[in-house]
Amino acid sequence: MARTTSIFEIPILLDVICDNLSPKDIWNCYRSSQSWKSLFDPYRSRVVQYAYLNSTQTSSIIHNSHQIRNLKVDLADAGHFLGSACINLLNLVCIDFGYTACNELIDPAVNALELISRNPKLQSLTVQHRADTQAPQPLQNSVLKALSIHRSLRSITLDIRLPWEVTREFLSNIPPKLEELTMKTYYYVSQHSDPTNRLHPLQLNRPTALRRITMLDEMSSPQHYFLPSLLEHSPELEEISIPYYSEGCREIAAILRANCPKLRALNQGVYINPFYELTIAQLLITAFPNGIRRLVLGKVLKPANNQLNQLFHILTNNPFANTLEVLEFKHPPAYTSGEIVGILQSCTRLRELRLAGESTPQAKNRTDISDIVSSLMRSWKCQDSLEVLELNISNLKEEKLFKKDKIRSVLQQRTAHHVRELYDGLRSMKNLNKLTLNWKSSSFHGDGMPLETGLAYANEDWGQATSTTKRRMTKTDLAWMGLNWRPLYDIQQEKGLKKMEQAAVKERAGWSKKNASIEEKMRSIHQIHIKDQDWPLSVDQKRYGKSGYICSRKSLKNNRAWFQKGNSG
Repeated sequence: MARTTSIFEIPILLDVICDNLSPKDIWNCYRSSQSWKSLFDPYRSRVVQYAYLNSTQTSSIIHNSHQIRNLKVDLADAGHFLGSACINLLNLVCIDFGYTACNELIDPAVNALELISRNPKLQSLTVQHRADTQAPQPLQNSVLKALSIHRSLRSITLDIRLPWEVTREFLSNIPPKLEELTMKTYYYVSQHSDPTNRLHPLQLNRPTALRRITMLDEMSSPQHYFLPSLLEHSPELEEISIPYYSEGCREIAAILRANCPKLRALNQGVYINPFYELTIAQLLITAFPNGIRRLVLGKVLKPANNQLNQLFHILTNNPFANTLEVLEFKHPPAYTSGEIVGILQSCTRLRELRLAGESTPQAKNRTDISDIVSSLMRSWKCQDSLEVLELNISNLKEEKLFKKDKIRSVLQQRTAHHVRELYDGLRSMKNLNKLTLNWKSSSFHGDGMPLETGLAYANEDWGQATSTTKRRMTKTDLAWMGLNWRPLYDIQQEKGLKKMEQAAVKERAGWSKKNASIEEKMRSIHQIHIKDQDWPLSVDQKRYGKSGYICSRKSLKNNRAWFQKGNSG
C-alpha cells in the first residue's frame, strides 16, 4: 500500500500554514516532535532581530534568509543580507543598534535600505535612526529610485535626521501605491547644498494614493514648504494628523476642502503645544464639508468661552452630529456639563468620547453627575454605538453642603442614588466596553462614604424594582465605575491607627497635657549654675526631680540615690 503524503510535506502548503502562525506557534510546532523539528526549523526565521547574535545564530539566519518575512536590523549592518537569498520580506525595520561606531565590523557605505529593491513583496518600511548629520545619508539615489517604482509598499514611517533637500527628493519619489506616511523627521540645511535651492518648495507632478498622513514633529520646521503640495496631490486622503499649525492655516484648510473630498479625520494632538488655539481647529474643521469621523485636539491654554461654545455648537449640528465617531481632548479644556450632554444627546454615531485627561484641581473641566443622570433619563443618541467613555465627574453643586453634619446622611443617600442611576444607565449600553470616570467630589473618595452605607442606599429600592434585569450593586460594580468606597471597619481602623501613631510620637517626645507647661520651661533652660560653698555645682535638665522642680544642694546631698551614682564630693 502506497504511503499517503502529509500536507506538512508539501512545501507550498507549509509556507501558507506558517504565514498564518505567530512566532510562538512556530516555535511550539518546532519542539513538539522529532519529525516536526526538521520541518519547522527553517520557519523559525520568519521573524528576525539581527542584533547581538553569535556566529552559529548568524549562520543559521543567513542560511534561511529566504524564509524571513519580518526583519529588524541596524541601518548600517545589512551586508550579509545583500548577498543572500533575503528576497521575501514583508516588513523591514531599520533602527540604531549602535553599529555605526564599529567601522571595523560594518561598511558605512552600505545600508539596509538597499534591501528595498531586492524585496518586491515589501509592504511596510520603518526607519528609526538618529544618525549624526556628518554620517552618510541612507536615502541615497539608488534607494529613492527603488522607492519610486516599488508597487507593494503601503506604509512608510521615518524617524530620522534628514537634510531638507533629501526630504524633498524623498517626497517626490514616494511609492505609487503608498497609503500611510508617518514622518518624525528632524530637518536641517546641508552645508554642501546650493544656497538658492535649499528651501525650494516641493513640486509633485503626479497624484499619490495616500490615505493617512501623520506629521509628528513641531511645525516650526519647514513643513509648510512641502505640506500644501503634498495635500494637493492626495485626493484619497481620509485622515490627517498634524501638530499646531498657525502659519498658513487658512491655506491648508482651503486645500483640504478643494482636493480631499474623502477626508474624515483630524488629529491635532500629536504635538502638545501650550499655545494651541481652538480657532485653528474650527478653521480646519471647515475643510470637512461632509462631516468628520474622528477629531483629536491637543492642549488648549485658557480658551475663551465663546471659542469652546462655538466648537461644540459645530459638532452638535449637521453634518457633524451625524458623522462624528471619535472626540478626544489630550488635555481637556474647561468644558461645562451642558456641552458634554449636548454631544451625548446629539451625535448619533459617537463611539469614543475621551475627555478625562490631566487637569488641575481648580480646572472646571468636569461634568456634574446630576446632569449626566438626568440626560440619561432622556436617553443619549449614541446609546447603541458608544464603546469608550472617559469623563471627569464631580458633584460641585453639593460639595459645600457635604461638610455640614446635619445633612450628611441626606446627601449620602442622594449621592448613592445618583451613582445607582448612572450605573443602570451605563450598564444598559450593550457596546460600552471601556469606562473611565475620574471622580473629584470628596463624597466619592476615601472616608467620604463607607462602603456599607453607599451600597445600602444604592440598593434600597432594589427589592421593589419592577424590572427583572435590575440587580443588587456590589463592590465590583463600584470599582467598574471608578469608585473606591472603603468598608467602615477599614476607615475606623485607619483612624485608630492614626491616633495611636500621634500618641506614640508625642510620648516619644516626652509630651503630655499634664506636664506640657513644664516641658516648655525645660526647653528654655539649658544649664543652671548653683554655687556651693566648696565647689560650683552644675545642674542640667537631667537633675530635675520627678515633680519637675530643681533639686537644691541640700536636697541633693540628702538624696541617697544621688550619692550612690558616684556624685559625692
